[in-house]
Amino acid sequence: MCNASSLLILNFAHKNLTGQIPQCLGTFPSLYVLDLQVNNLHGNMPWNFSKGNSFETIKLNENRLVGQLPQSLANCTKLEVLDLGNNNIEDTFPHWLETLQEFQVLSLRSNKFHGVITCFGTKHSFPMLRILDVSDNNFSGPLPASCIKNFQGMVWII
Repeated sequence: MCNASSLLILNFAHKNLTGQIPQCLGTFPSLYVLDLQVNNLHGNMPWNFSKGNSFETIKLNENRLVGQLPQSLANCTKLEVLDLGNNNIEDTFPHWLETLQEFQVLSLRSNKFHGVITCFGTKHSFPMLRILDVSDNNFSGPLPASCIKNFQGMVWII
C-alpha cells in the first residue's frame, strides 16, 4: 500500500484488521478519507502528516491505539472530521488544532486524555466546530468559556 502512486480514499472500516497503522498513510498527498474505524489496530497513529495533504476525514475510532496525538495533524488544513474515540490514547487536549478553518467534528471520547481543556481563545478558535465529544476521559478544571464562545459553527441564527 505504501508504494501506491495515488490514493484518494482508504476505507477498511469494520474489517477485523490487526497490527499497526502504516506510517506512510500520513504522507499521501491526495488521500482525503482515512477510515480504519472498528478494527483491532494497535500502536500509534501516523506521526508524519505532511504539509499540503488533502485529509478531510480521519476515523480511527474503536481500535486499540496508544500514545500521544501527532502535532503534525495541524498540517491537515482541510480536515473536517477527526474521530479517535474508544482507544487508549493518552495526551492533553490538542489545542493546536484550533486554527483549522474547516474542522467540524472532534471526537476524543473514551480515551485517556487528561489535564485542563485549553485553547488560546483567539477569535478564530475552532471556527467551524459543530461537535466536540470529550466524554469519558480524565480532563480536569472548568470548560474554557473564552474558547467555547468562539465556536461559531455551533451558533444558530434565528
